[in-house]
Amino acid sequence: MAYRISYFDVVGRALGGPGGDPREVARAIERLSATFREGRADFDRSAAGRAAYLWHLLPAHVCDLSRLFLDALDLDDAREEVSLLGLGAGPGSEVLALLEALTATRARGGLPALRRVRARRVDLSAEWDASFTALLGAVTPDLARRDPGLGRDWTLEAPRALTCDLAAPPLPASVLEAAAEADLIVAANLLTEVAPRGTDDLPRGLADALTALWAALRPGAQVLLVDRAGAPGAEARLAAAAALLAGTRPGAAVEGPRPRQTRCACGLTRVAKAIYEHVRLPTTKDQDRPVLNCRTLWCQARL
Repeated sequence: MAYRISYFDVVGRALGGPGGDPREVARAIERLSATFREGRADFDRSAAGRAAYLWHLLPAHVCDLSRLFLDALDLDDAREEVSLLGLGAGPGSEVLALLEALTATRARGGLPALRRVRARRVDLSAEWDASFTALLGAVTPDLARRDPGLGRDWTLEAPRALTCDLAAPPLPASVLEAAAEADLIVAANLLTEVAPRGTDDLPRGLADALTALWAALRPGAQVLLVDRAGAPGAEARLAAAAALLAGTRPGAAVEGPRPRQTRCACGLTRVAKAIYEHVRLPTTKDQDRPVLNCRTLWCQARL
């Protein structure tokens, strides 16, 4: 069995503890939960708000995406390079998930020819860059323990995020160039977070930006669109984004939206438990914990 990584442990090491006073982080988790539950757009961008996101959501997102990558990606053993572009990437859950999937595959003897992974991130601001750098630094020793070839046989390039409002085209040339170079494009929990939230229609600016991105993709690229199944408008927005892709690239094979459910198997750490002693959510007691069950919708397209 591959060496297992707890992403609660990774978050704790990246933050150097809870990321602030545990009670303050707990209150930020409650605000974050309310924002998603009520379809609001007033995300807390403070340090405590970012810590809340990491504790409450990141481990489950990494587990869900890594398993989706293992199930859906075309990664044959002759592959020497993997290039990822994350849209609305935040702290880089899709990058961590890709590394999780690749090292698990290599631990089983797969991908012997892999030499380079290039991961680009696009986000509204650079606020998440420090968090991503810290997370990557915290998880790399665990990934190398699972796959000693990391850093020796193959390398990771993960530069700073490209800052861009994906709902306000025209898109910068740097973003379109990154799309043209990627062989895997992931939009995870992006489509339902663009205002106005809670509607079925794709905002016009986001639709125009996606059209430009789809037009820039190279032949052979693969696109994964993932969102929370319970988010208002999720199925309609995923279907609309997939239809835009099919209309922009008529030869693309587009599938979905499809439902999916996974469970985060990361064990809670002492620090996580200490934070959640102070969390009070309008759910059952057993659910007053980090998100562990992921019920998502996803689409994929191959060009």
